[in-house]
Parts: sequence; structure tokens; C-alpha cells
Amino acid sequence: MIKSRGYRIEIGEIETILSSHPSVAMAVVIPIPDENIGHRITAMVVLATSAPPVTAEDLLKHCGVYLPRYMIPESLELREKLSVTSSGKVDRSQLAAGFSK
Repeated sequence: MIKSRGYRIEIGEIETILSSHPSVAMAVVIPIPDENIGHRITAMVVLATSAPPVTAEDLLKHCGVYLPRYMIPESLELREKLSVTSSGKVDRSQLAAGFSK
């Protein structure tokens, strides 16, 4: 659970909604620390190869149907694959490091 703009947000809930889209094979939400608002919500999505094409904007609209506005990711990246650890789990720390400035 994270806090963003004063709201408590369960990132797993956002991942579940993104993953429910028929064109999504895998979705990961990465909270990016921001001293002004708490966290910025960023999502990374791997599309299913056999699914119809979809854009990041389409997926954000999908989120808007099921999630309150404050839970919709600020940005969404479509990726071919996601970094994984040696145990096969998504490497969230490596993905988050890509956003460190």
C-alpha cells in the first residue's frame, strides 16, 4: 500500500484491473517517490501476442472505468518484456531504478 495525494492506494488493485484487459499479458505498477505528493503511479504493461492491438491511452481509459481518478496511473509504458529476478519474479527495484533522476 502506498500514499499518493493523501489517498491510500493498493497497487495490486491497479495491477488486477490492468491485467483484466484482454490485450494485457502482464502488468506491474511501480510507485515512484515524490516529496510533494507522496508517490507517482507508473504502470508497465506487456501485451499478449495474440491479442488485438491496444495503446497506452486505451489501457488508461480501461482503468478509468473501474478505478477512481486518483488510482489511475500517471504514465503507462508498453514493453516487450519486464525485468525478472533469478527466481522468476518481476524485479520491481530494477524497474523503479529506471525512474530515478
